[in-house]
Amino acid sequence: MEKLFQKWFRWLFNFGLTCVVLVAACVGCGNLEQRKTEARIRHYFAVDSHEPLTGAVIESNLLAHFSIGTPVNKLETWLAGQGLGVDGHSMTWQTNQYVSYQVYDYSDAWFSMRHVQVTAYFDNQQSILNIQAQVYSYSL
Repeated sequence: MEKLFQKWFRWLFNFGLTCVVLVAACVGCGNLEQRKTEARIRHYFAVDSHEPLTGAVIESNLLAHFSIGTPVNKLETWLAGQGLGVDGHSMTWQTNQYVSYQVYDYSDAWFSMRHVQVTAYFDNQQSILNIQAQVYSYSL
C-alpha cells in the first residue's frame, strides 16, 4: 500500500511540476510577443520607450512630424516606410476624407486584448486636418 502511495505521489508531483513549467513557458512566450508587438508599434509611430503607449502620445508624435496642412501623402509614405500597413501585422484603408491605420489587436494580459488605430483626416486638397489615435484594452 505504501509503495502504491509513493508511486501515485511521485506521478502527481511530476505532473504538477510539468504543468507549472508549461504555464511558465506560455506566460514567458506571451510576454515576449507582447514586448515585440509594443516595440513594433513604438517604431511605427516614433514613440520612445520611456513614453506611455497612449493615443495622446501617438497623436502628439505624429502631429510633431506632420502638422495640420501637411500633404497626407507625406504621412502615408512615412508610415509605410515604418512598416505600418505593409508588414503583415497591420492594415490601412482610405476614403476620400480620411486614411486609417490599424495594428492587429494583440494580447496585453491573460484575458485582455489591446487595440491601436490611427486616423488622419484630410480636406479636398489632400492636406491633413487632424490626426486621431485610439489605444485601448478590452476583455475577451
